[in-house]
Formats: sequence, C-alpha cells, structure tokens
Amino acid sequence: MKLIPVALVAILVVFGVTTAWAMTVTGFFEPAGIDVQHLDAGAGNDLLLLRVRLVLVASGLAILWAFRSEGTAARLKRLAVVPSAVLILIFSVASLNRSAPGYSEEKFLEVLKAHQKGQPLTLAEVTARLGRPLATAPRPEGQLIWSYTYTPSGGFGWQKRLLTFDSRGALVDVLRIDEP
Repeated sequence: MKLIPVALVAILVVFGVTTAWAMTVTGFFEPAGIDVQHLDAGAGNDLLLLRVRLVLVASGLAILWAFRSEGTAARLKRLAVVPSAVLILIFSVASLNRSAPGYSEEKFLEVLKAHQKGQPLTLAEVTARLGRPLATAPRPEGQLIWSYTYTPSGGFGWQKRLLTFDSRGALVDVLRIDEP
C-alpha cells in the first residue's frame, strides 16, 4: 500500500513550504516592532501551530511506515524522518530571534541593576551603554518604549528586553522576560 508514503511526502512538502514562508515572510523580512499582536504572547502565529501539527502527523506516518518495513535499515531510514522534522521545526522557530546591533546582555543587566538601585538614567546614557534599540514605540502618556530584542510572529520564545522612558527621557521601567 503506497498511501502512507504518498501522504508522508505530501505532508513534508507542505511543511517545507510553510517553513520557508515562516522563516522569510513572517521571519527574517518581518520588520521589528513593539506594537505587534504577538507582544504579549511571546510570538508564534497560526502558521506555527499548523507546522507543529504537520510535524506530528508526519512523525506518526513515518512510524507507521517504519512498522510496515521488513528490514532494519529501511525502518531506521523511515524513522529518521521524525527527528529530522522536529529538528527543522525547532531550528526554524528558534533561529528567528533578533537583537539590536551591538546589543550585549551584560550591558543590559548593568542598566537593569542601575535602575533597581535607583540610579537615574537618561536616553543618552542608555544609548551610550547599549546602542540604538531595534524598535521604538511612543505611548499616549508621553512615554517611549525601546526594544532591544524581537521575535517575529513566525518564531517562538521572545526574550523581551524593553526599556520605558518618560516624557523627559528618564528611564522609568525595565522589562527583562524570557518567554518559552
């Protein structure tokens, strides 16, 4: 019966096309921003959910196909689809994370500690320590938010490094969250 290998190939083709789309259009080419729908969710979109389902179905079909095989070598080759698809999914999701040019986690932690100690920091002082942010967004209260990291909607696990400045340019809040 050729139904299982044909279905497996079809699913892997769809997975390949959706992965290419996710890494380019909703990945590398997506402009960094703060006013995005996936800010609170830590990234990930419906396409990511589809790709996860495709990997699960492809893995199930590969396992079924492996059990239908007579030889050990053929079973192992067919079972190799499972870790391969999972690794491609993980790489394609995790490799999309970006940070500002010249960004340093150590320097960001220094800014965080200085803020926690009550040391006043201005836009100019933060820029001197960390460089320009990857994205900025004004808030209605006159505040300005700077983001030094970004995960596109096709990725997952946004390591948020956000700074909030008041209308005078003084640092008022530091957000450092690693979302899974």
